[in-house]
Amino acid sequence: MKATELIKEFNDRYGITAWPLAYPVDAETYANCCQYVFNKSTHIAILGLKNNHKIISLGPSNGLLFKNVELLLEKK
Repeated sequence: MKATELIKEFNDRYGITAWPLAYPVDAETYANCCQYVFNKSTHIAILGLKNNHKIISLGPSNGLLFKNVELLLEKK
């Protein structure tokens, strides 16, 4: 699933109610969301890092934080 499709799924399923803290996804969806975050990231790291470094956030289980939901890679 593409990142935009996952956003639509979250909007359709949860709307303005609280979204889940964590959400399991398959490897393809996880990879697409990682790429989306890298492409859309506008936060620039400071403390001596160059401007081409981007900040990403990980959740408590080391999953990618995507729209404030921790994506957990499903293991097969």
